[in-house]
Amino acid sequence: MPSDIQRQAGAKTFKFTKDAFQIDVVLSNGRSIWEIYRRVDFDGEMPAADVQNILDGYKDQKRTWRFDRREKRWESSTKPKLIAYLWPGFENHFSIKDVEACKALDKAGVGSKGL
Repeated sequence: MPSDIQRQAGAKTFKFTKDAFQIDVVLSNGRSIWEIYRRVDFDGEMPAADVQNILDGYKDQKRTWRFDRREKRWESSTKPKLIAYLWPGFENHFSIKDVEACKALDKAGVGSKGL
């Protein structure tokens, strides 16, 4: 179902619910460029086991993750480059984002058209 919050200009956000998770999926050109997972059964920080299970779901893409302690995020090993992180201030949200795809949409939306 379409989400009431559109998270990325130039893309469409859809909301899904599965077990104890709400998942917002941002689609651009027919592919997911950003996924936001939220536990709906509690408001605390997403458990490390849940984070690991979500990251493990990317193994079929031959993707591994490295945790950057300074940036407090995971970075993917293959292209497209994905970053994953708990949202500061909303640590019950876990986000996986295609960095380049989101930057390209941000650039495309900059400035006024027709002036």
